[in-house]
This record gives sequence, structure tokens and C-alpha cells, in this order.
Amino acid sequence: SFSSNVTGINSDTLVIPDVRSSDDNNYTCVTSNEGGSVLSETVQLTVTGLPVVVVVPSSLTVELTHMATFTTVVAGVGSDDFTYQWLHNWTMIVGEISSNLTIRSVDTTSAGMYSCIVTNLYGDRSLSTAMLTVTVPTPTVTISPSGPIQRAMVGSPQ
Repeated sequence: SFSSNVTGINSDTLVIPDVRSSDDNNYTCVTSNEGGSVLSETVQLTVTGLPVVVVVPSSLTVELTHMATFTTVVAGVGSDDFTYQWLHNWTMIVGEISSNLTIRSVDTTSAGMYSCIVTNLYGDRSLSTAMLTVTVPTPTVTISPSGPIQRAMVGSPQ
């Protein structure tokens, strides 16, 4: 069965103007006349396409030692076979190969640009990028006396 956008089912040319991943299949042409029917060779249609980033990771501002999580969501042909690779300032982060990147406790070296490269089974790539800003909290100083508090009287008692 064909999607409604297919034309030429009963002609010598099959046209699929808006190819979809569901059109990825093997096709055979049957030619018939009064003398009988002949099958053509089977032709395989492989639909490829660039992964499309649906949700880009959001840039974050996170306080020192807090957690930061980036998420990228992609769609497209071969979505079951997407591979992910995260980078920090264009350097590959070893082992970070899922759609989410979590930094459990950010430090000042965590700041910078984070990118996710998504590849599908056809080798096509898509890239999404976000910035991480790390803030260092202002220290507070609390002074407490050491030892007992002493009172002193000035002047003569009345």
C-alpha cells in the first residue's frame, strides 16, 4: 500500500514527491498485456535524512558545586539508531553518548560551550549547542566571640 501522495501506480513511472521514512522499501513493477505479465527487477528505496533537533539544550547558569543537565531531543529517519556525542569547548567528552549530559558538581572548569553531535545510521549529523556559566557564591563572614563574653563597667558605682 502507498501513501496518498504517490502518483503513477498504473503507469511506467512511479513518483513519490514527498518521500517519508515509511516509503523506505523494496519496489517491483508488474507489466501486463494480452500476452501475460512480467516482473521488473526489485529496486530498493532507502530514505535518508538529517536528524532534526526538536529540543535544543538550554544555556544554564549554575552555582559552583551544583548540578547541571543538558538535554537534546532529535527526530528523523533512523531515530532508533541515533548516536550522540557531547563536547565541551569542542573537545569530546569521553563516555557521554546519550541525549542527556549531567554534570553532578560543576566547578570553574565546567564553564563554557557544550555541544551535542547527533548521527543517524546514514551518517548524517546535526549539532546543538548551549553555554554553561558557573557562578561562585559570595562568601559570608560570621564573627563569633571566642571564649566567654565579659562585661566591664566604666566609672564609679553610685
